[in-house]
Amino acid sequence: MKAMETKKITQAAQILNWMQTHEGITAIEALREFGCFRLAARIFDLRKAGNRIKSMKAYTKNGSEIAFYTIKNVKDVRLGDY
Repeated sequence: MKAMETKKITQAAQILNWMQTHEGITAIEALREFGCFRLAARIFDLRKAGNRIKSMKAYTKNGSEIAFYTIKNVKDVRLGDY
């Protein structure tokens, strides 16, 4: 009997798919959605593969500065409940 092959979608591919269907992604979203602790490293991999990803500063409710990554042209980043 032939062993079943399962195709694992990489975290980088999941993150790229997310950014294509959402405004962008933050580290907390990457952790919650994909278990990704190193979003900046996955963004580096995606850029190295030729994807144009924009990094922006965003702020949480309490004023903490975080990175927001997008493949879309976003002028104003408004984050939800972080």
